[in-house]
Amino acid sequence: MNLSENELLAVLSSIVTLIGVVIGWFLSRISDYLKFRSDQNQKLKAIQLEVEDIEYNLSFSIRGILERAKECVSESKPIAMPFPSQQKQIAYEEFFKSVLMELSTDYRRNISSFANEVRNYNFASLEIENAIRRNEYGVNLAIRFYMIAIKSAKIIVMARWLSSEKMKTRFDFESSEFKEFDDLLNETWEFITAESND
Repeated sequence: MNLSENELLAVLSSIVTLIGVVIGWFLSRISDYLKFRSDQNQKLKAIQLEVEDIEYNLSFSIRGILERAKECVSESKPIAMPFPSQQKQIAYEEFFKSVLMELSTDYRRNISSFANEVRNYNFASLEIENAIRRNEYGVNLAIRFYMIAIKSAKIIVMARWLSSEKMKTRFDFESSEFKEFDDLLNETWEFITAESND
């Protein structure tokens, strides 16, 4: 079967067109995949930045929270008592579901545990706000401040863990990082108990 020159050009043209379509399809798939990976990385980065922001905020405020605990025991009614501020988790709430399949089991669990601790902190912050509005001061409020300081320390340590190379390993509350807050927390607890016994 001999093909004429025109027929051969038509077949070659069809083959080149078909190859072009296949290459275009593959390039399209590669482009979609790269865009997906880029989007996923940006979402993970947003969650990580949020973790770092929460760690910064609580690191900055933990000593103030413990001072408020001491004031609650020392004063009958503290003046202008600020509440521990709520910590927002906008990136986590918006992106976590879409990136969780990309994460290792331990990292996924660590991020979930961190988010739960922040929710617990926010609930405790709301309880303090409500107690102050009800004019509840004294030892009970001091203990609430102390407990939220413990939650703050736990969140700070978890955030540091998530920001380190250990982020993909299971979180360890017995780690030496948590011991950094022991003296500060113990000193405040001793003050609260000594003042409340007087």
